[in-house]
Amino acid sequence: PGSLTRWAGGRDVRGVTRRLPDGDESAAVVLNELWQEAADAGWPALLVPESLGGAGASWVEAAVVAEAMGAACAALPMATTLAATSVLASCDDGEAQLLLKGVVEGSVSFGVALGAGDRRVVVAGQRCSHIVAVVGDDVAVFTSSALERTARALLDPSSGACEVVLTGSPLLTVVGGGHQLRTVQRVLAA
Repeated sequence: PGSLTRWAGGRDVRGVTRRLPDGDESAAVVLNELWQEAADAGWPALLVPESLGGAGASWVEAAVVAEAMGAACAALPMATTLAATSVLASCDDGEAQLLLKGVVEGSVSFGVALGAGDRRVVVAGQRCSHIVAVVGDDVAVFTSSALERTARALLDPSSGACEVVLTGSPLLTVVGGGHQLRTVQRVLAA
């Protein structure tokens, strides 16, 4: 966490996050740069298997990074991406492997849909390329640009939360991944 803390301080991550609720367009550009820097450091890919270019680490290491990102007030989809990669890592589907490789490269990030039904609040939904949602016992993965997203102000206006209506076919369904993602949802909703 020391290198992450130094990085966050040196890049004024907290200052960037503070500018987001004011609609500062330059802050959004900097967030994209910060995400790529985080990906280059390997943080979002901690739970991605080594065979796909990730670290193959455990939730212990991922929790340390997520906590350090939270302490830095980083408005990045780190915790939600870690949650999604943990589910996708258990899937042998070729599309899941492509998404995981995208996390390693920095081109893919995830938001997590909370609740049930078609209309859901998505944590980090405005700042992600894909959205994961529990549907029954499974996890559905949607391309975020294919869904209508409406900004949703939560307690923290910099959270990037949005509301979506889950329509159309998902890009991918991870059979049986619902239990694992529900556990993460409880943590994110707390």
